[in-house]
Amino acid sequence: MSQRSDAASDRVSYTASPPPDPATAFTVTFWARLRVDRDDFSTMLRLHSASGGSTTVNVATGSSGVTPVVVSPGNTSGIVATDSLAVDAWRMIAVTVAGTGATGGKIYTKTIGGTTNIVTGQVSGGSAPDGLTLFGRSPGDAGEWFNGGLAYVRVWSAVLSQAEIEAEWASATIVRTSGVWANWPMLTNILDVSGNGRHLTAGTTALTTEDDPSLNTNVTGSATAALGGLTATASGTRTVRATAAGQFGGLSATATSPSHITGSATSTLGGLTATAHGRVPGAPEQGSWWGLVDILREGAQLAREERERDPVACLDCGEPLRSGPRGQLYCPFDGSIWGAGNRRVGHVSATHH
Repeated sequence: MSQRSDAASDRVSYTASPPPDPATAFTVTFWARLRVDRDDFSTMLRLHSASGGSTTVNVATGSSGVTPVVVSPGNTSGIVATDSLAVDAWRMIAVTVAGTGATGGKIYTKTIGGTTNIVTGQVSGGSAPDGLTLFGRSPGDAGEWFNGGLAYVRVWSAVLSQAEIEAEWASATIVRTSGVWANWPMLTNILDVSGNGRHLTAGTTALTTEDDPSLNTNVTGSATAALGGLTATASGTRTVRATAAGQFGGLSATATSPSHITGSATSTLGGLTATAHGRVPGAPEQGSWWGLVDILREGAQLAREERERDPVACLDCGEPLRSGPRGQLYCPFDGSIWGAGNRRVGHVSATHH
């Protein structure tokens, strides 16, 4: 679920302690979905001072209502993102500020399935913040409100790297806990789950609960067991499900089960490629792929026993075999000699019949 504002009075705030000061170090990451294009400046997140009367940093849409911008008193034109919002489409947004220099601020944006775009600029001129508001300007300012949804809002008193930001976008739970100031999943409520107790205060009207973003993290893995192999792809879940068939001689078997594959990621949001040899540590030696391996192992054992077993009857005519003077098994009907594994190994002379 996600929390959606559909009225100016829906805005939520935290003012009990000062947020991180962008003049030192500040990062926010979140998902945003525009539900109604108001064709106007619309605030998604604002750091404010003087009890909301002054802006420190405002993450909003431009006057078009769809272009994300980072506005500050020293840069009223804003740092303008390249990925515009679209009605009913989720976007990933992040802002980092590492001081008041000309390149100290960055806005990161990404569409689902797209690449991360970064625009650099200046964030300056604002006083140290004393509060933070989502969906609007401040607890006492109903203007420039955002008509849409927010989810996975996370704030740090640190500057995260691009790789760290992309990892946060991709995860339903926070990845970097060092320096976290607040973590508002915004899925069913406005509580802070960081452990810092910075719960948001609701406005005069309640937010609406809607569906949450689809975290499209694709996991691709391959595993090789003693007999046969697995290649599978899963979306939106870390459990890979696949069907594989193995064959040994005359024995065929098919197994369908979840396989939990460990491995290493090629990049922060890259595909996971992993190879597992033998039993996964801690996994029981039964069920899943190990159940298939056990079936194949038992089949192989039966095949070996069959090759080593002496026959009891002639494979040509079905006549019970007899033991010859040298211990060989022969057919009294045609004199054929049979060995282990039902192999014909010779023929006895007529004097032995």
